[in-house]
Amino acid sequence: MNQYDINTVKVLEIELTTFCNANCGACDRNINGGPVNLKMPLHHMSFDTWKQIVQDKNLSNIITLSFDGNFGDVSMHPNIIEFLEYLSNIKDDLFIKVSSNGGARNASFWKQLATTLQKFRSHEMQFAIDGLEDTNHIYRRNVNWNTLIENVTAFNTAGGISTWRTIIFDHNKHQIIEMSQLAKELNFFRFKTYRNRATPIVVDRYKNLPSGVITSPTTEEFEQNYKFMDQFKDIKMSHKSPNTFIKFIDYSCPFAEEQTIVIDPNGQTWPCCFIQGNVVTSHKEFPYNKWNINNLNKHSLTEILEQFRKHLYPAWKTGSYNICNKCLHKTNKPTQYTAQ
Repeated sequence: MNQYDINTVKVLEIELTTFCNANCGACDRNINGGPVNLKMPLHHMSFDTWKQIVQDKNLSNIITLSFDGNFGDVSMHPNIIEFLEYLSNIKDDLFIKVSSNGGARNASFWKQLATTLQKFRSHEMQFAIDGLEDTNHIYRRNVNWNTLIENVTAFNTAGGISTWRTIIFDHNKHQIIEMSQLAKELNFFRFKTYRNRATPIVVDRYKNLPSGVITSPTTEEFEQNYKFMDQFKDIKMSHKSPNTFIKFIDYSCPFAEEQTIVIDPNGQTWPCCFIQGNVVTSHKEFPYNKWNINNLNKHSLTEILEQFRKHLYPAWKTGSYNICNKCLHKTNKPTQYTAQ
């Protein structure tokens, strides 16, 4: 199994922080859109851990760094600009993808972030905006609309390349064209819709946030009626690997196929965000003791990837990992793995 190899991994998905300004209903970092999940430690990645990641031996074959996460919003990290500056001095021939709800910090920060991202080969800022002024806050709880608009305007005006990324719910499905029009007015690169994977979503009353039930169109309805993308600028961003080493016939793992691994704020490295999130929120469902060699502060990336190969191949072949069986991104059952 040569997918998880120092020479074949092309994308690092990095979660810099578990802090977030929002209380989104389906996020495992909080309980039903309310208080923070006590099983999840709140911390930022240290600069020492960042330096362990950003080394020539780890980045030589990397083409994309994706700043995303299960729990935190990257804009909440107090040193994100400094981290990116340090990275650009080590390797700037990278595609940088950043995801955020856009509601934290201020316009000055977002202007600086846009300027810093332009030091790399290319970049894309994905703003998760799930509606308009009257609907975005229903799922993106605690995100102030006026602050959000000021921030995205500052980012785009400073030359940042951004996508308006919206999850379609029943409460915003009628606003797709209006959202796309506003995205164009605000100088976004493109507007794109995504399906919701969990429905219904139950949210509790918390502080000034109301209780309720958030529903979404079915997958079939989304594909037929609400799947939409509108591109406003002729910008080409090459961030996919030109080579594929593994073809999945009976099982499709999106992270393995996209040659991606995940690194959390502690420097722990995971095959995917689903396994990472499952370990944090439900230790009983995953044999965590098998993954005791996964911290970049203690082990090399080569050693860690060797462990992935050791455990993932038999797990996929036998379907022994429930978290893989439940993966909402896979397209086929994990009954047999075939390499070609």
